[in-house]
Amino acid sequence: MYAVLENPTFSCIGVILYPLNCLKDGIMKLIPCHGVVLLFYNTITRDDRTYKYRLHLYLLPNIRTVEKEVEREEARHSCQRIYKPPQTESVYFKKKYRINGPQIARVIPKTLLFESHCPLEIHPFIEININGEKNTEVNVSVHPEDKDITVWETMVSAEEMLGLPSLMSRLKIQPGDSQHFPEENVHFVDKNRADLIRVISVVYCVLDDLLSLGLLTDEQYDSVRSQNTKSEQMRKLYDYMRGWGNDDKDKVYQALRKHNYRTIKYLENKVPAEYRKSHASAKTFKCILY
Repeated sequence: MYAVLENPTFSCIGVILYPLNCLKDGIMKLIPCHGVVLLFYNTITRDDRTYKYRLHLYLLPNIRTVEKEVEREEARHSCQRIYKPPQTESVYFKKKYRINGPQIARVIPKTLLFESHCPLEIHPFIEININGEKNTEVNVSVHPEDKDITVWETMVSAEEMLGLPSLMSRLKIQPGDSQHFPEENVHFVDKNRADLIRVISVVYCVLDDLLSLGLLTDEQYDSVRSQNTKSEQMRKLYDYMRGWGNDDKDKVYQALRKHNYRTIKYLENKVPAEYRKSHASAKTFKCILY
């Protein structure tokens, strides 16, 4: 059995494009660029003195859509981002980079290939497992596999490793006890709406967290960011929060506290003073950490 192709026609374009495509890949390997490193963590176990952490490190091209894909995937696995300056020194596509961690860490795998695009649905990452004391500080750095230079490094403090947002999300109020700010069970973000709209200075990072948690859609995220001032951005965010329950507002509070710690701390200290007289006889609430 055989087939006959009558009046065949051929194009020279394929012959020309194939070597051009190979040439493009070869040229990209020679051109330096700046990548970004994203760092995520999860606390596996903890007791009074020791902790077991897991870090995920990504080396990615500086493309916002790629970052958002990774953030969403990590959020699905209950991992939180540690915000560090992400930009690397000069890196090269199709080149392997090794990741160094502290001696107490186990790094798997040892290297990452820096690619302009990922052919897989899940972007490759380095897993860093750490067993340490409660005050453990972690130094992480990225180096070319064949050179003794550093293209990115950071230090994750003990406070960041403890993960204040994670702790706050696990604080539960005992049934029958008063709420965080007991007057009429009004949530913190509602009680302090005017102040938060007026004084919050870091909005974009809060929006990034809410987007990764699935509280904002892409359209809502872009709509809030398009506002001209931070106050207008916060006001627009409150428009979307109108139908949210306290669980979702807890996540907003955590994101605000994470990126505007001093502002939120000031408001937290201010609120009890305002209601001290009216709640002098109220029962002290207690929190259980699960």
